[in-house]
Amino acid sequence: MGLSLISEEQARYNLGVEMPDGAGVEDVVDEPIDAWKSKTDRIQVQGSTEEQKRILYTGIFHASQYPAEHAEPIPYSDGSIKGVTLPATLRHGQEDKHKYHYYSGYTDSVHKIKQGLQRYQSWSLWDIYRAQWNLLVLFEPQRVVVMVRSLLDIYDESGFLPMWSTLAETNIMISTHADSLIAEAAVKGVSGFDMNKAWEAVRKDGTIPPEREFELRYEDREEYTPLEVHAGLTFYNQSGYVPLDGWPESTSRTLDYAYDDHAIAVFADLLDKNEEADFFHNRSKNYRHVFDHDQGLMAPRLKNGNFLVQPLPNPRGRREGFTEGNSFDYSFDVVQDVPGLAELVGSRTKLVELLDRHFAEGHNDQSNEPSHHIPYLYSLLGEAAKTQRLVRDISHEGFSDQPDGYASKEDCGQQSAWYIFSAMGIYPVNPVSGEYVVSSPFFERMEIAIPARIEGGEAVQLRIEAPGSSERVYVANLTVNGRSIVQPKLKWSDLLAGGTWKFDLADTPQLWGNDKTLPPLYA
Repeated sequence: MGLSLISEEQARYNLGVEMPDGAGVEDVVDEPIDAWKSKTDRIQVQGSTEEQKRILYTGIFHASQYPAEHAEPIPYSDGSIKGVTLPATLRHGQEDKHKYHYYSGYTDSVHKIKQGLQRYQSWSLWDIYRAQWNLLVLFEPQRVVVMVRSLLDIYDESGFLPMWSTLAETNIMISTHADSLIAEAAVKGVSGFDMNKAWEAVRKDGTIPPEREFELRYEDREEYTPLEVHAGLTFYNQSGYVPLDGWPESTSRTLDYAYDDHAIAVFADLLDKNEEADFFHNRSKNYRHVFDHDQGLMAPRLKNGNFLVQPLPNPRGRREGFTEGNSFDYSFDVVQDVPGLAELVGSRTKLVELLDRHFAEGHNDQSNEPSHHIPYLYSLLGEAAKTQRLVRDISHEGFSDQPDGYASKEDCGQQSAWYIFSAMGIYPVNPVSGEYVVSSPFFERMEIAIPARIEGGEAVQLRIEAPGSSERVYVANLTVNGRSIVQPKLKWSDLLAGGTWKFDLADTPQLWGNDKTLPPLYA
């Protein structure tokens, strides 16, 4: 069966490209298997159960699927299929001579690709900015360049970067986390896209409110509305928060807008735009305006400044003012400024106590993304043993190799990305920081092939050794290429350097990462 979003004729042509004359059943079956094997083979593990291996490799498969390829080959004028783009096993020595085009729902028209051979679509940005994009930057750097170009194409076609886009914008979820994707790619050295246009796009996200901002509520999936972007931005910019009696999901909006302000500021710093960087850095502190000191939690706030108090009979229940969560999930949603959050709560000790309460009362919800970074916060507060224990427990309780093996839906690879990074013993709490918080690896040995950053560059091999990890959880010592790591944090450069990370593990909590004589390790 041939498929196309452009025309019936294009669908026939696509079928001929994908299954040319001379292609046998074996070729068609073997090619995708070989293609996926090239991705799963990047990570080899030892010292694990078969179930853990199946979860890991299924996760690599899931986390590599989105955003999805969307381009179609432009047929030759004579209708021939010579010189087509084919999988390596079917290409029979033919050279790719096609140009490509795609259907855009933003313009309801077909566009030729300006640069490269692909257009990416299906952007679950509220989910994937947390860790799945980080995984793509690590393992698919050359595809990531084209993905960023696709984001900028959407900006050209619609006037804004996408929020949650399929063929067109859906206005699902909140905020403009494409800002984070672009900033993270730039921070990690991804190039080959228009930096000036990228800056123009993210700056517009942070400064231009949507059409009819004060006429519409911008409810989730509300039909017949303009692009949502930062609904409530005018009030947020003036008063420091989005009010519940103006727009739904207001507390979550405030917190997400503050994080994206941080991402924009990081990108501005990279481009030496000092004045803009200062503006967005300052505004990234707006999370402070939705913390209710009486409740000791983040809470919805009204235009008059009053906070809303909501009972929570179900510890994982969803409440008004939040996106798929409640006051407990979102009280830790300040990955860009953990020191500021500790100060807001009262002290580092009080923040640890609030985390203890969060887990003891059953508020943590691995099935949804706002909880994904929370167990890792302990490591930043001098309580690394709690991170190590919790991450391992969550991996056992929230993942299996059964058909219902995830605590919830995959969310375009984010659930799997959490598992993959956690299996490596690290997690990107603040995605645009270029830093990773350390837990403890799931496997006794992982051999990881990290691809070259640019075409013609050199790949590197990373070995993560954690003898006894199947029984032991707690880190007693960590060395990176012989260098002793004192605090539970590693950098992007440590990944790209390759070499060997060696974890010494123990059965009981150790001093490593829990030494109260050291200053708190903040992201």
